[in-house]
Amino acid sequence: GVVQINGVYLAVVADALMEAVHWPADLHPHPLTRGALRGVFTLRGKPVPLVDLRAQLAEGGDMSSPTPLVAILKYGGGYLGLAIDAVCDILKARDSQFSPLGPAGSAVGLLPSLLLGAEKSRMIYKLDLAFMSG
Repeated sequence: GVVQINGVYLAVVADALMEAVHWPADLHPHPLTRGALRGVFTLRGKPVPLVDLRAQLAEGGDMSSPTPLVAILKYGGGYLGLAIDAVCDILKARDSQFSPLGPAGSAVGLLPSLLLGAEKSRMIYKLDLAFMSG
C-alpha cells in the first residue's frame, strides 16, 4: 500500500498494512520514548507502539498535533502504528522496480529505494519496516 506523510509517498509491504485508524485517544508515553517513537496505545487489547516520522520527512514539520490517521502495520509478530496523513492506494510493484538510493547501488536505511510512479512525477519511497522498528 502507499501512504502519505507530509507530502511524501511511502510504499509499505501490502501484507503488513492491516488498516488505518484515527489518532488514539489513549496514547501513553513509553519509558524509553525517543526519536520517532511517540508512545504506545492499545488496539483491540493489543499494545501498539506509535511511530511518527514527520520530523524526519520534512524540515520544520509540525509534530505537536496528531495526524488524521495511524496505519496499523503487522510486523515481527505484533503491531506497529505509523502516523500518516492518508492511505493513497494499493500498489503492485516488484522489488526489482525500486531503484536503490544508497552508496554504490545499495538499499539501506529508512527509505532505501525509490519507485517512480506511472506519471513519473510521483516518487514513492519504500519504507524499511525492520530499520524503522530497530
